[in-house]
Amino acid sequence: MQEIPFSIPVSGIIKIDSGKVTVAFKQAEVTMTVSNTVMPNTRFHKKNGKTISEIVLATAQKLTSSGKHIFSAAELYEVALQDYPNLKRNSWGAHVIASAPNHSSYKHYSLRKDYLFYMGRGKYKLNEQYLP
Repeated sequence: MQEIPFSIPVSGIIKIDSGKVTVAFKQAEVTMTVSNTVMPNTRFHKKNGKTISEIVLATAQKLTSSGKHIFSAAELYEVALQDYPNLKRNSWGAHVIASAPNHSSYKHYSLRKDYLFYMGRGKYKLNEQYLP
């Protein structure tokens, strides 16, 4: 026997009421009871009220003060994970680009900062006014 996956668009209604979910379409209706279990929150929570942009700056300053003056976004991310383990990598990359005004994609971000200087080929350095 061969199975062939397919999908059919169906219009219906989903009702959510006091722990019960009802899915109805045409003449069929299914009701499910939903337990009230809470999923652990794995989203990033700001530590000491810092924004991700401020964490980018603090991490770049930390790397620079340890003697590493040229770094990649991935190296910054690895250092930042030590203090902020729930930091999302895709958010991080966007904030690093938004912190380097000379990066070609900088214009696409609204959180424009001037913390970093993009040196090309994925490498950055901390701008002089932010040196520790």
